[in-house]
Amino acid sequence: MPGFLEDYACLVDGLLALHEATGDLRWLVEARALADTMVRLFWDDAQQTFFDTPADHEPLVARPRDVFDNATPSGTSVACDALLRLAVLFGEDAYRRRAVAVLRQLRDLMASHPTAFAHALGALDTYLGEPIEIAVVGEPDAPETRALLAPVYRAYLPNRVVAVAARPDEAVAQGVRLLEGRASQSGRATAYLCRQYVCQAPAVDPQSWESQLASVV
Repeated sequence: MPGFLEDYACLVDGLLALHEATGDLRWLVEARALADTMVRLFWDDAQQTFFDTPADHEPLVARPRDVFDNATPSGTSVACDALLRLAVLFGEDAYRRRAVAVLRQLRDLMASHPTAFAHALGALDTYLGEPIEIAVVGEPDAPETRALLAPVYRAYLPNRVVAVAARPDEAVAQGVRLLEGRASQSGRATAYLCRQYVCQAPAVDPQSWESQLASVV
């Protein structure tokens, strides 16, 4: 049975969350690959938007496009949010341009009916508010790495984008720009807090790291 936009978008979102939870680079790579497939199947260049059915779907009277967030968010809003985060992770501006094109089309609807666009407004906030970029270098399962990740999970950082890698050079080879130039300090797990790839001083101590995070909460 063919998938729909919300299936692809939610799985991309889940893969990004899985990377945050495990630090496994594989999930970032899979998220990007699936997002590229999602764009190929559901994006329409002429109308600069996503549709709910893939381009190779059986012909319909009208190709459906549900943009409203109800009990669950729409595929459109999840796709926009995921693409904005992938744009930061991989430095891929094409992802950001597509998300922004959709959000601009929804601007008036979001302004007049905000309760129908909860997830889309979150994506809009990510775009307008400049994402908080967090890069952590260290073995994902090592206690000192988990100690640096713990305050990231505790803090309310809805616009955060997180990349974790034991060997950042391998991640950069896979296209993860957020980890470019990030290295461990004195062989210890190290965390970087960045905006537009410009980072504060690297942190190895969980307390000083938590203080850095507190400055952006």
